[in-house]
Amino acid sequence: MDELLKRGSNFRPVPTFNVEDASLEEVVAVVKHHEESGIPLMLQNWHKRSSWDPELLSASWLENWQDAGSEIQVRNVYTWDDRAMCLVDYLKYARSTTPFATPEETERLYAKDAPFPTEWDNWLQENLPEYVLNFKSGDISSTLNPEVHLYSDYCLSSSCS
Repeated sequence: MDELLKRGSNFRPVPTFNVEDASLEEVVAVVKHHEESGIPLMLQNWHKRSSWDPELLSASWLENWQDAGSEIQVRNVYTWDDRAMCLVDYLKYARSTTPFATPEETERLYAKDAPFPTEWDNWLQENLPEYVLNFKSGDISSTLNPEVHLYSDYCLSSSCS
């Protein structure tokens, strides 16, 4: 990481906060502090909390989701070409793709704006502090009429495990 940071003036280290054993109140306090300072923050290890649902929050669950047969847009990162692909087919593709690009590779897809399951949204609403969710109180978007909200609960995926 240090070598990457040295390579360019645009790279900056980002502090992290381990949420595994933190109370929701502690998470909010740390996030508020970082928002006020203008310093980005990465919350780590949410998946290690006791409330984490590894079955629901998985690619396997997504493959069996009621809308898994729907088409999504995917983009080839080499050509910037977009095309429609069935979500299930994309998940199979992502699982079969190596984690790192190879010199001879000509196609590497990522899913653009894949639908965000209601079940996942419900889990987030129940398990994350309101303060860190979209449309939280105090967020400028919360003052907008609901019909003009930019709904940003989408999945952006480049690989699945």
